Amino acid sequence: IRRPMHVLRVLSVYMHASLKMAAIPSQSIANSGTVKDITAKDQAQPSPLGRKLQKILDTKLESDAVTLEALTCLSEFFKENSLNNRRNLRGIIEKRSLYHNEEFCRALCVVQSQLEEIHQDVEKMACCHRDMTERLRATQSVTSELIGQTSRLRNETRHLDMKSKVANVFLGRFELTEEEFRNLRGKSGEEINHGFFAALTRVKEIHEDCKQLLRTSQQRLGLEIMERMAMHQEAAFEKLYHWTLSQVHNLSVDVADLPHVVRQALTTLQERPILFSHCVSELSLTRRSSLVQAFIDALTRGGPGGTPRPIELFSHDPLRYVGDMCGWLHQAVASERDFLLGIFGKMGDKIPETLGQITEGICRPLRVRVEQVIVSEMTCVVAFRLSTLLHFYRSTFQDFLADSSPLVISVKELSEFSMRMFLGSLGSYMTKLLDSMEEPPADLTSTHPFREALDLLKEILSNQDISRPEAKELQNDLPQILSASIDPLLQYCNESATKLSAPNMAAYLINCIYILHTALSVYEYTEEWLEKLSGQQSAHMDTLVDLQASQYIVAAGLVTTYKIVNQQKMSEKKLSECKEIKMNELSKSIKHFLSAPDQHRLPQVSLILSPSMRDNLQKLSIDMFINSYEQVFSAVERDDGLDNSLIPTPQSVRELLQ
Repeated sequence: IRRPMHVLRVLSVYMHASLKMAAIPSQSIANSGTVKDITAKDQAQPSPLGRKLQKILDTKLESDAVTLEALTCLSEFFKENSLNNRRNLRGIIEKRSLYHNEEFCRALCVVQSQLEEIHQDVEKMACCHRDMTERLRATQSVTSELIGQTSRLRNETRHLDMKSKVANVFLGRFELTEEEFRNLRGKSGEEINHGFFAALTRVKEIHEDCKQLLRTSQQRLGLEIMERMAMHQEAAFEKLYHWTLSQVHNLSVDVADLPHVVRQALTTLQERPILFSHCVSELSLTRRSSLVQAFIDALTRGGPGGTPRPIELFSHDPLRYVGDMCGWLHQAVASERDFLLGIFGKMGDKIPETLGQITEGICRPLRVRVEQVIVSEMTCVVAFRLSTLLHFYRSTFQDFLADSSPLVISVKELSEFSMRMFLGSLGSYMTKLLDSMEEPPADLTSTHPFREALDLLKEILSNQDISRPEAKELQNDLPQILSASIDPLLQYCNESATKLSAPNMAAYLINCIYILHTALSVYEYTEEWLEKLSGQQSAHMDTLVDLQASQYIVAAGLVTTYKIVNQQKMSEKKLSECKEIKMNELSKSIKHFLSAPDQHRLPQVSLILSPSMRDNLQKLSIDMFINSYEQVFSAVERDDGLDNSLIPTPQSVRELLQ
């Protein structure tokens, strides 16, 4: 409504100014002067209409949002811009404004009638509220005593509920439920289930919780509950003990793993060492009987369906027969150990003792069969391999069992018995070797019996790694083997060389000892015997060196001169006074020797097998000959009656011999 009125005022001013301008006659304008004069006159004396007109003309409609909006509304009903319409525009706008005001009044009357209805409803509600308030006040005065009594009862109920909750919590913490009591103290012979162990755990928890009551004023109550829980606990352990005994009595070797309930029962019984010990003893007896029966079945029947085959079928092969029996025992002992691990848990230190009890029954059938194999006829190598095999399984069983267990002791005794039988067999073989004496061959190498015995020794020593025994134990067994074999071999060599000449004997013994030394040098823990053989070999080398040096002295014609020189040391007689010494002959014999020294080498030297020993022997022989020659040359050089230029110097002799 305001915007059309604003438009109306603007347009009225505009049209009023337009009408006045139109009413001015053109003649008066001409009379009054030019337009410029009129404008100047108007500017000199501005009228109200002029000011309004000037204000309208100065108005910028594009920046006046209200005027633009008013003109937009005007364009809705002002369709034709005629003089008549411009004159009636104010009336039209006032009529439209009046129409809108009437519409607003009618709508306002409807709202007023609705507000009056609401007011009436509110008045009715206020009356009802006052009525209800008066009634409530009357009722409150009547029931105030009842409300007080209800409040007291409610407080008492709340207090009793609190006591009931405390009592329920106390009973839930310090008493067993009916189901727990039924699981714990059921009929004897009933099957033990997980509910029993849960109830027993609950009894232990209650017993521990009672210790807190003993620190309060409720000590008597705590003692009574502890005594009652102790009775429940003892009865439960007694029931568990008898049930576990009945279960372990039926556990044979075929049962590879304990049922979970039985394992849990044995774990629980560990809290009562005596009851647990009885159960373990019963278990050991049961498993021992079934293990012996399983071993007998493996020997005679074999596996299910005949696979694997019975072990007794291989009794003709000592190594396989004993190896199969010990291998079966090893597997059985490992299975039993795994079985006991599930029982003992943290008490693993008792496993070796229990395992020894289980395997005790199998010792006798094993011992009988292995002893039959040991005393049977077999070669030295088989006997030694059997001994090392038993030694290996003894070390293997010691990883599972205690050293004092019957099975370990039995296998140890069998191993020692087998070693004694092997040493006896080896001694018999060496005795036969000494009885079958052969003369050394022409090439002064070892004889055929010697090589056979040495091959036997090498085969024995090469089989010592089968069992991989401890170094200390190997050092204890090896000296016995070497003493029983090397000493007879050396004796055989010495006796077979008795009919040989000294050079042949020395070369023959050097070759035999060299072969023996070479064979032993590839094995461990033979250093002592290698040193002993080296000493004997050096002694024979010295003998051959002396013989070779003597051969050189004889070939050089120095025997007589050397003897006279040695005798001269004890007397003051000069060499020139000795008629036996002839320098021309001595010079001629020395030159003849030096012209072909290899012709005077002992043939036994070339028969020595070791090239290094041959070279060493040649060097030592030359050194010994040069030493003797130096004594002769020094004596000739000191004697003025002898011409030392006839014989060569020791240095030149050494160069010619080398």
